[in-house]
Amino acid sequence: MPFPKAAAELAAIFGFQFTNGYVEELENREQIFSTAKGNLLPHPLLQGINGKAPVNAIKLFTGQAFLAPPKAVPLIMIGKQSFNLMPNKSWEFPDDTPEIDAEGWLQGATLEFHKGRIAVFGEAAMFTAQLSGEKDQQIKMGLNAEGAEQNEQFLLNVMHWLAREI
Repeated sequence: MPFPKAAAELAAIFGFQFTNGYVEELENREQIFSTAKGNLLPHPLLQGINGKAPVNAIKLFTGQAFLAPPKAVPLIMIGKQSFNLMPNKSWEFPDDTPEIDAEGWLQGATLEFHKGRIAVFGEAAMFTAQLSGEKDQQIKMGLNAEGAEQNEQFLLNVMHWLAREI
């Protein structure tokens, strides 16, 4: 929040339903998605070009949950004991903040659309490299964060898939 709301109308054109909130996964607090855990789902783009540069784990940083149209291919699946917090103001969570059960919702999916391809993600920080927090206590987020060692290759693989090189 507030980014999903800004993209919701565009996403809806392709059949995706965005929520303007924050995902919380009680069983995946570190937000590591992997093929071994079963929350990074099989997809050709994970293999890279000709099986080179495979990806088997990525790290996310909050993001939002979304629903995909039937023809979309799920890529990043939200697990059990997960919910989407829906506050009225960004990063403010009073006790009465509404929640939506997000188990089985997505944070990543692809879609073949006419002659093109679409990759949709409910989380953008995983494709950035930034520092978060106060100057004396900053933590790395995105491509440079611990646990995100394959995020850069994942992003490259997404771009290759969109370009039909995969």
